[in-house]
Amino acid sequence: MRVVYFGNSTSAFSARHFAALLNAPCDLVGVVDVPAAKQKTTNPLAAGLLNFANEADKLNIPAFRPIDPNTQIFVDNLEKLNPDLFIAAGYSIILKEGLLSIPVSLAVNFHASLLPDYRGKHPVFWALRNG
Repeated sequence: MRVVYFGNSTSAFSARHFAALLNAPCDLVGVVDVPAAKQKTTNPLAAGLLNFANEADKLNIPAFRPIDPNTQIFVDNLEKLNPDLFIAAGYSIILKEGLLSIPVSLAVNFHASLLPDYRGKHPVFWALRNG
C-alpha cells in the first residue's frame, strides 16, 4: 500500500506516527510537513524530536513543505505519487476536496483528543483539564 503522511515536525504526536509508519508493512511514498512559518510550539523538548521531514529526506522519501497544500500545483505533484492512502497526525492545515480525492482508498486523520469539543491549541490539556 502506497502511503503519503501529513504531519508537523515540531510535534511528538506526529513524530511517533511517522516512526510507526517506517516499521509498518507499507510503502511510504511521500511526507508533507507544515511549512516552517506555521510551525509553532511551546514545547521546549521539540528540538529533540525526530524531524520526520528531514528523516524522510535522508531515506530518499520525497518530503514536501507547501505553504498551501490545496493549490492545484501541489495536488498535481501529489497525484504523481499514486498514493492508496493519506495518513495525517498533527497536521494543522485543513485538506480540501481536491487533495482528499487523490488517494485510491481513503484519507485518515489521527487527532490527539475528542473532536469537535477539543480542537485547536493544546487539545489534550483541555480534555484532561475538563475531565
